[in-house]
Amino acid sequence: MALFCWQIRGCEAEKELFEHCPHRELGGRCAVDCAFAECDRATHKPVTDPLMFLDATIDRSAAQKEGCLLCAYFYEHGPRIPEAEEE
Repeated sequence: MALFCWQIRGCEAEKELFEHCPHRELGGRCAVDCAFAECDRATHKPVTDPLMFLDATIDRSAAQKEGCLLCAYFYEHGPRIPEAEEE
């Protein structure tokens, strides 16, 4: 039987992590405060322009981690919502 990520990582031992872990629910994103969700990609850079957060064309549902929603690379190169681009 396969182990869940919270069993492998030991999150279930820490009630605070386990209680809000989206991996327990199908389709959840890695939480920002999860010790294992830190992005180690060379392209990762924090958003410095607050106007990036207002971009209505970015498909935020495509983010795998909550941290992606704080990454400038995601807003610059992430998937777009086709309907929003046409407006």
